[in-house]
Amino acid sequence: MQQDSFIIEYFKIKNLLKVSAIDPHTKIEVCVFGSVSTSKEFITDLAIQKLKYQLNKKLITPVSG
Repeated sequence: MQQDSFIIEYFKIKNLLKVSAIDPHTKIEVCVFGSVSTSKEFITDLAIQKLKYQLNKKLITPVSG
């Protein structure tokens, strides 16, 4: 997986900004919401962090014992 090669989408819904982050390789998508008054960069970073968390979570497989 190439670092930070994500698709970012922005949707304004009334007073909210919805930011979707998508990994093009695995097709995993996460969404975060924030106020339109919040920094766009902050919400984008939050979405990317959430996506990276989900990607790392998928890599961990439970070991049956």
